[in-house]
Amino acid sequence: MAESLLRDLQCRSAKPRAAVYRLRDGGGLFLQVRPTGLKYWQFRYTKPDGRESSIQIGPYPRVTLEQARTARNSHQAAVARGDDPSVLRKQDKARRKVDAARSMTFKQCAGKYIEAHEGAWRNVKHGQQWTNTLTLMLTCRACNVEPYAYLLHVLTELPQRPHDADVSDLLPFNFAKRQVAANPA
Repeated sequence: MAESLLRDLQCRSAKPRAAVYRLRDGGGLFLQVRPTGLKYWQFRYTKPDGRESSIQIGPYPRVTLEQARTARNSHQAAVARGDDPSVLRKQDKARRKVDAARSMTFKQCAGKYIEAHEGAWRNVKHGQQWTNTLTLMLTCRACNVEPYAYLLHVLTELPQRPHDADVSDLLPFNFAKRQVAANPA
């Protein structure tokens, strides 16, 4: 295990200087102190391709010394497996976004669509028509199903209305905004 050099008192009493400096804790963990007085935990490591890199763990004191050491140990384990901690973090963030998008209901998708497009509609009545149409769809018997299935149900069961945009614009909008995981159409 990595040698721990820092104490919490040293972290608390670290004062800003004219330039950024680091307090070393061991095992690649550093407390970076900026001239503004902000303090951040960083983990420095060697990527699988041999280049050196660093990853932010979080701000001190919100991330305590013990939490930073725990994060360091998990990052060290990832490096030992041959993984890049920054790539793993990005993958985890993308996975959380996809999970959040999959959990969006049709009502949430519709609300985001109306919110994003209300300024572009010709008049207030046009926006009210959209709101009324989507509200009507939400009162259908199938409103508690997964958003893709419900949207496909709506598009196949209800007749298309002749105007410049229709409900099928909802899915591409949310797909383009990365709020739904895939476009089933």
